[in-house]
Amino acid sequence: MVKVGILGAAGYTGGDFNRLLITHPEAEIVFARCGGEVKEPEPTLRTIGGLEPRMCGTLVRIEGLRYEPEELTPSQWAGYKRFTDAEGREIRTYVRTYADFAEGEVPVGAVALTGILQLDGKEYILKLRDENDCRPMP
Repeated sequence: MVKVGILGAAGYTGGDFNRLLITHPEAEIVFARCGGEVKEPEPTLRTIGGLEPRMCGTLVRIEGLRYEPEELTPSQWAGYKRFTDAEGREIRTYVRTYADFAEGEVPVGAVALTGILQLDGKEYILKLRDENDCRPMP
């Protein structure tokens, strides 16, 4: 994995560079700098119903989701996992089997998920970056 910093992240080129690198499987953005500040990429807060194809490749956060297991086996992060919101709308997450947290247990209860939004046919998928992309909610 290549660690990358983006200078001028607020400009058009920096924004495009950010969108390209955030989905690259061998790149990790470790900082973004604009106007003298160094900051982490900020996700856009959305609902499942508010997702649009133009948002694909961007960092998105969705709150108030619950894990819906599709199998009766222990739930680890590796692969695809289904989450639903209060209205019953679904989104899946994807974690590669070699990710550091792939064997970690998927939490039960309300969570907020942050990930890179992708569209597979007509289904949205959040590609999680690490274990911090899933946060329990009160």
